[in-house]
Amino acid sequence: MSAYSNWSTWASRLQLLPADSLSFALYILNKVQMGQNFASIKNYFFGLKYLHKSSNLPDPTENQIVINMFEAAKRLCSKKIGKKEPLRINHIQQLFEIFIGNKEKMTLTSSRTFTMIILGFCGFLRFSELSNLRTCDIVFCSSYIKLFLEKTKTDIYRRGNWTYISAGETKCCPVATLKEYMKLAELQPESNENTFRAIQVFSKEKREKLRSKNIPISYTRARELIIDAVKQIGLPPEAFSLHSLRSGGAPAAASLKIEDRLFKQHGRWISESAKDDYVEANLRELLSFTKSFGF
Repeated sequence: MSAYSNWSTWASRLQLLPADSLSFALYILNKVQMGQNFASIKNYFFGLKYLHKSSNLPDPTENQIVINMFEAAKRLCSKKIGKKEPLRINHIQQLFEIFIGNKEKMTLTSSRTFTMIILGFCGFLRFSELSNLRTCDIVFCSSYIKLFLEKTKTDIYRRGNWTYISAGETKCCPVATLKEYMKLAELQPESNENTFRAIQVFSKEKREKLRSKNIPISYTRARELIIDAVKQIGLPPEAFSLHSLRSGGAPAAASLKIEDRLFKQHGRWISESAKDDYVEANLRELLSFTKSFGF
């Protein structure tokens, strides 16, 4: 067992089992000082915990000093999460002009890219939800579309979720964009085809078509498309990712004061903290608190 082997090497002159609580706390401190990542420290911690429990020995990991040291290691050694920037409404409008604004220059590839962007943004879609979308999961109604998401991160019982996206009043309309893409891609409604797939290019004939193999577009390829798209409107590519679609649509809706119940349902969040993590207050809202003092 690697956890025990590591512990026994460090504590060779100490009592190995059961481990002394203070010694074990110092052992964790040593790992922190050595600059080890938290994942390794966590493995050592729970490895020794399991060993003591399975041997019916007093567990040093339940000592408050050890717990405090473990929490300190978590704060000090955990990898910092670099959040990506969200796309904004003005970014979507710029991307529309580049990718499908000029119908004469529009290709199947550019139509697919923008359709993924606008649906991900408006539907608060995760990549897995977007990539697994089939044409039979799309229902066109008079003034909106319904997307059936068979599998979502928070749907633990796999009941599926319906997401509703309204038709727009401008040329940058998500419903019209999806219709145009499906027509261009020759996708059959109500079929089992994956909506977003790889594209085959016929250079001699100067045409494109979706590959017949019914496999969703890969994460790597979809990410490349989004990175290339933001570069074309002058944004730093390293600051954006596929999650920028979902994290962009959420604050855009929040700024319009959408009812909290509808907002949470549309984003398929199961907790308030998860939902609030997506909403970044704008400067006007932040200043409103001190402005309300009336000074």
